[in-house]
Amino acid sequence: MTTPTLGYWDIRGLAQHIRLLLEYLDVKYEDKRYPYGPGPTYDTKSWLAEKFELGLAFPNIPYFVDDKVKLTESRGILKYIARTRGPQLVPSDAVTLAVADEIEGVGADLQRTLIDVTYGRTTYEAVKETVELKLKYVNNFLYGRQYVAGNQLTYVDFFLYEILFQYGRFGETVKNDVLKPHQNINNYVRTFESLPKLKGFIQSTSKNVVYSPHATILY
Repeated sequence: MTTPTLGYWDIRGLAQHIRLLLEYLDVKYEDKRYPYGPGPTYDTKSWLAEKFELGLAFPNIPYFVDDKVKLTESRGILKYIARTRGPQLVPSDAVTLAVADEIEGVGADLQRTLIDVTYGRTTYEAVKETVELKLKYVNNFLYGRQYVAGNQLTYVDFFLYEILFQYGRFGETVKNDVLKPHQNINNYVRTFESLPKLKGFIQSTSKNVVYSPHATILY
């Protein structure tokens, strides 16, 4: 079996939850990072030089290539890795799987909003009410739960954790700790960060840049 490759920019962005899963599952992989060019333009030539040479059906990053597939779309990659290399992280019953899908959708909404704010497509003030209400819902959902599926760690926890981590970093940057009021969210983040298989990796990457130098808000 060939060593799989995960390709993405040299940032957390849309790939860190995949790296977290690969690290947790002890998968040996090539973490291929495409650098941005020097400022002030921060060109993307490193990626564009390979974009159409990799045999991807939908050329984009992040991408994941192993001896069976060539995939793009970050959440699809996450689920593929869980199903093929960590089936214990995939809910086995329809109800729990549906809840995982629900939280994935909520997380995707939060992620999309944060990206829009980070890249100046909107302001935090414009989305503040929506974000804070959604975080309140997530906080309520996590009451009495270690993970999304109760006591069972599943692939969706890697996605949700990374989104919450990014909101925490955003809050530090803009001096508005958006997670502080939500005790259950904070407990959830601490529980995930205490996983023995991930503790060292999380600590060593905690200062890694979240979004690209093209962002309006850098953190």
